[in-house]
Amino acid sequence: MPPAASGSRPVRRSRRVALLAYGTRGDIQPMLAVADELDKRGHSVAITVNRNLADWATGSGLEVIPTEPDVQAFLSSPGGQSMLADGRLTAFAAELARVEASVNQQIMAASMRCCEGADIILSTIVSSFRASAIAEATGIAHGVLLTMPFAPTAAYPQVLAPIRRLPSRALNRWSHQLMLWLWWRSIGKTQPEVRALLGLPAVANRPTPECIRQICLYSPLLSPRPADWRHDQLIAGSTVLSDDLRARLGESGLSAELQRWLDQGDAPIFFGFGSMPVADPSALIEQVRCISRDLGRRALIGAGWSHYRQEPSDQLCLASHFDHDAALPRCCAAVHHGGAGTTAAALRAGLPSLVLNVFADQGFWGWRLRQLGVGDCFPFRKLSARRLAVALRGILTEPVRRRARELGMQLHQERGEQVAADLIERWMDDDMRGPALG
Repeated sequence: MPPAASGSRPVRRSRRVALLAYGTRGDIQPMLAVADELDKRGHSVAITVNRNLADWATGSGLEVIPTEPDVQAFLSSPGGQSMLADGRLTAFAAELARVEASVNQQIMAASMRCCEGADIILSTIVSSFRASAIAEATGIAHGVLLTMPFAPTAAYPQVLAPIRRLPSRALNRWSHQLMLWLWWRSIGKTQPEVRALLGLPAVANRPTPECIRQICLYSPLLSPRPADWRHDQLIAGSTVLSDDLRARLGESGLSAELQRWLDQGDAPIFFGFGSMPVADPSALIEQVRCISRDLGRRALIGAGWSHYRQEPSDQLCLASHFDHDAALPRCCAAVHHGGAGTTAAALRAGLPSLVLNVFADQGFWGWRLRQLGVGDCFPFRKLSARRLAVALRGILTEPVRRRARELGMQLHQERGEQVAADLIERWMDDDMRGPALG
C-alpha cells in the first residue's frame, strides 16, 4: 500500500518545482494533478506540456510552458497510425526520436526555461534523459514521476515487452535491460546535442534512468511494489483531478445532452480509446452498434483523439471530452485501450474492463486486470465482432462485476497526488540529490 496521504498542509518554505511533463493526455493529466497539489501547498510550480495540450493545461492556472512536439499530430499521422496498429514499438520509438531530433533545441529551450531557479526537477520517463543532463549541469535535484512500473525487477518482464510471462526471474530481469538498451538506441541520438547545449562533456555509456528515485502514480492494488525495488522507488497510488481543478479545465460534470441520454435508459457500455486514434472510426462504430444490439445494451463512445461521425440515437451516444469520474459510474462496463489513466478511472467507477491494447504499457494493464479477475484483454488489431461479443459477455458476468465493484471501493481511498506531494516535499526537505544518469 502507498504511504498515507496527509492532504494539503502548510509548508515551512515555498519551493520552486520544475515538472518536465511530456506525452499524451494520459501522460500529462497525472502530472498536472501533482503540480496542482503542490501549488495548493504554496509551492511555485512550472510544467512543460506538449503544445497540442498546452491550451487545455493552461486552464489549470499553473505556469504552463509549451514544448514540442505535437504528439497528437504525430500519433494521428498515417505513419503513426500504421505503427500503432501493428504494435511496432521499435519503429515507433525510432520515428519519435527522429521527430524529437528535428525540434530538439526547442524542447531543450522549454525545459531549461522551466527549470530556471528550481529547487527540484521532476520528469516523466520520456523527459528523464534531458532532465538528468540539466540536473547534472545545474546541481538541481532530480526525481522521476511514472504512470507505469519502470524500475527493473525479477518479478515480471519489462512492461513494454510483448510477452507477459517468462520462465525464470533471471529472464524477467534481463528483459528490462534489453528494452532499455533498445530504447536508448533510438532516443540516445539526441543526447550529444543536449549535453553540448548544456556545456557538458559527451558520455560513452547509456544513462540509467531506471536507477533514479521514482514515484509511481498508479495503484499498488493493481500492480504491487516488487520486493527487489530500491528504497527510493515508491508507489503513491492513482491520481484524481480535484473538483476545483476539473472545473478550471472546463471538464466538470456532464453536458445537459449527455445527462439526458444517460437518464433515458439502462447503464451503457463505455467505449473509449483516449489518445490512441482509431484508424477506421466508421468500422468501429458499426461493430459497436452491432454488439450493442446483440447484447441489448446501450453504448457511450468517448471520442478522444479519433474523428467519428455518428447521428445520436437511443442506442448509441457519441461524446467528446467529458468528466470520466462523473460518466463512468453511470455505465455497466468499459472497453478501452488500457492507458493507465483510463484503466484507473474505470476501476474507480467499479467497472469491469475489456482492454483492447494498442501500444506500450497498455497490454501490461490489461494483463493485470485479467489476473485480478476484473476484466479481460486482447490486442486491438485482433478485434472482431465475434471476439468482442464473447469477451464482453465474459466480463459482464456477476462474479467479475462484483470483484470490480469491490476493487473500485478500495481505489476510492487513494489520492496519489497527495501522497506524491508528501514524498516530493520530503525529498526537498531532506535536500536529497539523486544519482545523476550515466
